[in-house]
Amino acid sequence: MPNETTLCPIDEGDRDASFASYRRQLRAAVKRRDANALLELVDPAIRTSFGAGGGRDAFRKLLSDQESGARVWQEISDAIALGGTFRGVGPERMFWAPYVYSAWPEKLDAFTHMAVVRNDAPLRRSPAANAPVMRMLDWAIVELIAAGSKDPAWRHVRTADGASGWIRAADLRSPIAYRAGFRQAKGAWKMSAFVSGD
Repeated sequence: MPNETTLCPIDEGDRDASFASYRRQLRAAVKRRDANALLELVDPAIRTSFGAGGGRDAFRKLLSDQESGARVWQEISDAIALGGTFRGVGPERMFWAPYVYSAWPEKLDAFTHMAVVRNDAPLRRSPAANAPVMRMLDWAIVELIAAGSKDPAWRHVRTADGASGWIRAADLRSPIAYRAGFRQAKGAWKMSAFVSGD
């Protein structure tokens, strides 16, 4: 169970055979970067932002944009690779990925905290790969320190017990980063949301 200090990986996807089958197709399409196959797995009214717009055409544009398309493909891949959980019941039941979003402890500010998404992630004294290791973090939830590095590859963080140090950005994920929501309608699962922020 998640708490205010640790968020271990959770993946309920295989609990529903129909969703597990759908997700295998989704992963295969994403791995091939097959936009046509992916779009067949997307709800025509997919939500792509918290404002106006959305829909399959908007999602297609996200995938094909020359500046951000590659990043969007990677975000989809990362989100579905990190498991997730079912939320809601009946027609409101959805699967949300990644678990960092769907299982985030409600008491923690999602804008100021992040989750370490691996075990044995080194917390270092400075933002450098050869800096001394202070400790290893296993699936920890850490607080972001505002005065961070100018290098986007590193984040300045504070652990739940007050230790501050540097960790690779690749070892962290924000609960408000891109996440994907999936809903079953008329017997078929579809991606019905792909959004970031709040």
